[in-house]
Amino acid sequence: MVCGISCRDFLIAFGIFTVLTILGISGIWYAGKALHSGGDPDNFTPLASAKEAPGGKHLMTVDASSFDHWVLFSFSTGRAHSSRDLDSIGWDFGFRRHRMVTAGGSTQSRGDAAVLDLGAGEIRGAPQPGHPVLLSDIRTRDSLETENPALSRWYHYDWITHRLKSLGHVYLVRTHDGRFARLKILGYYCDKRPGCISFEYLYPAK
Repeated sequence: MVCGISCRDFLIAFGIFTVLTILGISGIWYAGKALHSGGDPDNFTPLASAKEAPGGKHLMTVDASSFDHWVLFSFSTGRAHSSRDLDSIGWDFGFRRHRMVTAGGSTQSRGDAAVLDLGAGEIRGAPQPGHPVLLSDIRTRDSLETENPALSRWYHYDWITHRLKSLGHVYLVRTHDGRFARLKILGYYCDKRPGCISFEYLYPAK
């Protein structure tokens, strides 16, 4: 059978479609690997207390690489601990891999935590916006877990390097007991290991 022009065009188009499909599947696989690889709950790194930084701020790095444990951080104590239970009290902000939650809303019914995205910038001691509308954690229809709409896109994902990079936004955080802090995510890796989250914060914040 002789393949005419239309036949050749079809074969070329089919070949291009096949290649793009393979590349797309590979990209999704690597994206999942970047977000979820590593993390051993049985080898959980001990967490240190926060360190002081200029301007009254503090720096903190936590190992949030576990699939099962949350790292629960308290602004008032400057300390974090690992736990599977989000219903415990006394914490304000939770980390697990690239996910972040607060001690309020659908995540923690006994807490009052909520978040406002102030946009990209540096943490400053400026007064908070008048009558700010902070967002509480919610439970989406298609997920068994909770999330905070203000925190769901704190990062940019690079499809070339398959790495996460913080957008550098500053967040106004209301703590579980109604006080305020300002937080900025600095990084997601330690020695190329994902889930190692560095952040700076100001507490108490006006």
